[in-house]
Amino acid sequence: MGQSETAPFIEGRQSAMLNKLKLAGLGGVPSAQHARFTKRKSDQQGWTAGVFLKSRANGDRVWLQRIMIDGKRREIELGSFLTLSLAEAREAAQENRKTIAEGGDIFAELRKQHRQDIRDRIRRLSAKLSEPASLRTPQPVLQDEVLTPLPLDVEPPTAPITQTASEESDVAKVRALGPHIDAALSVILDAVPADIDSGYVSQDMLALSTACGVEMLERACRITLEMGDCTLLSIVAILDQDAATTDEADNANIIAHSNIRGAEHFH
Repeated sequence: MGQSETAPFIEGRQSAMLNKLKLAGLGGVPSAQHARFTKRKSDQQGWTAGVFLKSRANGDRVWLQRIMIDGKRREIELGSFLTLSLAEAREAAQENRKTIAEGGDIFAELRKQHRQDIRDRIRRLSAKLSEPASLRTPQPVLQDEVLTPLPLDVEPPTAPITQTASEESDVAKVRALGPHIDAALSVILDAVPADIDSGYVSQDMLALSTACGVEMLERACRITLEMGDCTLLSIVAILDQDAATTDEADNANIIAHSNIRGAEHFH
């Protein structure tokens, strides 16, 4: 038997051997048995600790830290994507972990800063919507500026009432404003820790309704509920965006009317 006659036979046996190796999962192509140990299943993608970028209902992006505290999953907002780099966000997260490990209450200070930011934005929103469109200009807010209470459409009590009764009255007033406002209030109140006084939530909602009107507040609450990001800060951000849009439209109308020339202009 010559060389030309034996070559096809050898090549055929090599091909059959390679096929057996592949079927056994020992060749270049992994078998299903091997693949299942390396492929990540979709249902394994759950909650993970670390630093993440989160998009809010109004499009704003913020850095978020997920951390386990006393066996509970907690989330901490680190700052805006526009003002905080990834390295800075990770550094802030490391400081939070250190504070928590030393027994510090990281959430107390964060809640204080968070409420300060919300109050600042509510005040700016109220000022923007209350002044004429022709006079609206961005007003810088100084860090050491003293906040003044926003006017609320609440009649003074005729007799002393307890703090609990006052809070319940504010909550009832907020719930009566609209269905989406009512639903948003429930979501926000549920997120307040049990050891924290939640009276500020209804007060801020009443302040927002006074500043922008019930219709705008109802719309903002509906959007945050639909986006699954219903917080006071998200509601204020949407209202602030709506106010800016309204401001641009008003300024455009003023410019258009100022360009209309009287009959005496034409010759």
